[in-house]
Amino acid sequence: ALAAGPHAALRILEDEGWRRHRLRKNAEHLRSGIAALGHPVDPALAGHILPLLLGDAERTSRAGHLLRDEGFLVGAVRPLSVPPGKSRLRITVSAAHSRE
Repeated sequence: ALAAGPHAALRILEDEGWRRHRLRKNAEHLRSGIAALGHPVDPALAGHILPLLLGDAERTSRAGHLLRDEGFLVGAVRPLSVPPGKSRLRITVSAAHSRE
């Protein structure tokens, strides 16, 4: 029974490659949109988790709450987890997300 979950996940990876493709496209779309708004995006971070540096802890907290209220799963990372002035949103993209 314990092996059923990982086995199902591996089967999805093998049989449903479209999910990986869609996840990659969704992450690229988000990075492009954030860059178009004038926020720096580290090109070395090409995965599905995107840190958006906002700097100020209070601003980061407000933005995180606002996005959660709109239904987004976004973490607000503030000191002591990061140095002062380096607060950021941790945005996780999914293949289930749509472009809207």
